[in-house]
Amino acid sequence: MIRLLLLVCLLTIVSPWVMAQPEVIADFGGRETEFPKKSQLKQQLLERKSLANNVTLVKAPDHFPVRSTLTVGIVESMKHSYQVTRPIFIVGVDSLSIEWLIANKAHLKAIGAQGIITNVSSQEQMNFLRARAPDLTLSAVPVDDIARIYGVQHYPVLIDKEDIKQ
Repeated sequence: MIRLLLLVCLLTIVSPWVMAQPEVIADFGGRETEFPKKSQLKQQLLERKSLANNVTLVKAPDHFPVRSTLTVGIVESMKHSYQVTRPIFIVGVDSLSIEWLIANKAHLKAIGAQGIITNVSSQEQMNFLRARAPDLTLSAVPVDDIARIYGVQHYPVLIDKEDIKQ
């Protein structure tokens, strides 16, 4: 009898907790909480790639001055083993670079080379160079890291798919 009385007392104490409503710990607002399936991830990646193909790059404004450790000089032709997706050339605002740029602009345009201008002080100097080669893309950007990778110490220089030459 005592056991029965004890059980009834225990049930009356515990029953409000047993009958209580569940407490919401997190509400995801009806969103799927599982990880996406491989097919969904693949579709998302394809959508991102197609979006990336439609993006038009906007040229950033030049900032001056742009300086480097490179100097005007003679570049010995050599091979390299790095992957180059687009040929680049490096010139400065000096008489050797300007002569080299004018003499090689048709070839540079034909191979789709991107021009990097170094040791340039002002927008006026950039405009002067751009007027000498209006069909080429010229940008004033820091070049020391690129030069270090390719072992280049002087300019003007052209770096294409397998050669470094002047």
